[in-house]
Amino acid sequence: MNGKTDLGDLFRKVYAVLKKEKIPYLLIGGLAAGIIGEPRFTRDADFLIFIPRSKAKRILGKLRENGFDFDNKEAENTILSRGVFRVFWQDLHADFVINALKTARGAIKRALDVKLFGLSVQIPSPEDLILFKLIAGREVDLMDVKNIFLRYEGRIDEKYLVKSAQEFCDETENMEV
Repeated sequence: MNGKTDLGDLFRKVYAVLKKEKIPYLLIGGLAAGIIGEPRFTRDADFLIFIPRSKAKRILGKLRENGFDFDNKEAENTILSRGVFRVFWQDLHADFVINALKTARGAIKRALDVKLFGLSVQIPSPEDLILFKLIAGREVDLMDVKNIFLRYEGRIDEKYLVKSAQEFCDETENMEV
């Protein structure tokens, strides 16, 4: 295995903690984009988790118990400031976004169940992943959006997408999406 950790191993370890702790989640990021849009290289797993920020310390403790490493102070600071945290396992990492948006809660109801690394995993609908990627707004996210649109040409619910983007903008008072 040339000294590199397998992304599937990282994913299964995170998945086990989320399941055991009964944390609602969606797999987002490059892994989800590869399933819904076009596969691309990624060395991490990204999760949108549906918990109050006040429970994040407990989840961090459970992740540490399961072999994950992180800087406590940095994790606490990024949770407070942005609602995100990162944990490491060997040479890989997992990123977590704590959902704080009312508009994103509906995404869990529209989630798709797919098989990944031998597990039944929840990913956002194409429309919801497009919205999440537009919110992130990095170049790689915008490429993922383009690939999802290409793959689902004519099947994207554009009315839902526009309505959800407007709700996000209203809720966050950020008109950049």
